[in-house]
Amino acid sequence: MTSPSVILHSEMASTWQWRLDTDPELAASLGLLSRRRSTHALDPRSLASFDSRLKWIEDALSRLIRSLSEEDVAGLSDEDRLSYTLYRAQLTDYVKYTKAHRGYLCCVNRLEGPQCDLALYARYL
Repeated sequence: MTSPSVILHSEMASTWQWRLDTDPELAASLGLLSRRRSTHALDPRSLASFDSRLKWIEDALSRLIRSLSEEDVAGLSDEDRLSYTLYRAQLTDYVKYTKAHRGYLCCVNRLEGPQCDLALYARYL
């Protein structure tokens, strides 16, 4: 049987790799383009890509809840319990606020969007 700590760290690692694979701008800004499994140079920012992200996050949240009972969480170390709380809150907030506000429909403006860091991204290509 896999320990709750191993399950938690595996889920968080899976989400981190998914973020690098699906968000080339994030990977570039962190200098981690070589760790990506995808070859997209820029985030497609299509409605289908945002729907796909929401589905992935919903599935990750569902896996987390199914995999770790309240008893499992209570038995985690203080550090892992904090990680669990923050990770679950991040997933929950993404699902809640993506559905409620659909901010991705206004993802390019003068403060954010790929146009703000094109010089940085070009250096990583």
